[in-house]
Amino acid sequence: LRASTERYKAVVQSSNDAIVSSDSKGLIVFWNPCAERMFGYQTAEIIGKPIDSLMPERFRDEQRICMKRILEGGECHALNSTVEMSVLHKDGHEFTIELSLTMWKIADGVYFTCTMRDITQRKQTEQTLRMLSEAVRQSPEAIIITDLEGRIEYVNEAFVSNTGFSREETLGQNASMLSSGETGLGTYAAMWETLKRGEVWKGEFHNRRKDGSVFIESAVLAPIRQPDGTVTHYVGVKEDITEKRGLEEELDKHRNHLETLVVERTAQLTEAQHRAETAN
Repeated sequence: LRASTERYKAVVQSSNDAIVSSDSKGLIVFWNPCAERMFGYQTAEIIGKPIDSLMPERFRDEQRICMKRILEGGECHALNSTVEMSVLHKDGHEFTIELSLTMWKIADGVYFTCTMRDITQRKQTEQTLRMLSEAVRQSPEAIIITDLEGRIEYVNEAFVSNTGFSREETLGQNASMLSSGETGLGTYAAMWETLKRGEVWKGEFHNRRKDGSVFIESAVLAPIRQPDGTVTHYVGVKEDITEKRGLEEELDKHRNHLETLVVERTAQLTEAQHRAETAN
């Protein structure tokens, strides 16, 4: 029994999760070292305090109702399950934990044990990932992710809008499905050589939409590296520049026309000047 007790203490004291026990009145009766680090309270100053003092005021009534329901033989969503909730540090700031609550009975009464893990960093990471995911999804430029063979694994809304192909029609297909045949083979060769060196490639494609119309895309393609440096995917950010190219061609035509007019007018003025000088 003594050896078993020592093993139990060793596990609880060395746990990387905060372990807090309270009696049926909701008063803290046990507090391990991880709980000290997590909440900022030393064991001596927290033992005997209400466990709901670790919660923001807005959650305390709900916690009391839950404990009462359990003691009366009812159900509570937190019992024998894992839930996320906000708790209070000694200095007053809130942070998010993942909590598992269990109830146990011994000769002197009913007790509750909370096993808690600080997931603040994880929640922040998840929020950042959601934000980045939404930024990619809502980007006005088409974004495509392929495997190393060029098979499409992700496209955003702009890609669907620009090409006319739905996600179901593109996922698993090779990106060459967009080829119109008007892009030079040298462009593709240079692209693959650059990507396989692990470098960023910039260029233009003449691609074909689902309706058959050809459009011009300005593309930036880059390798996606894992933490160990291994390249596992390629990402492409592409802009439809068909209209821009059309405007540039129109401007070139007007520029060339103006240059021609200037040359003709200059020749006319030179001829007129020559005639005037001859007449004089």
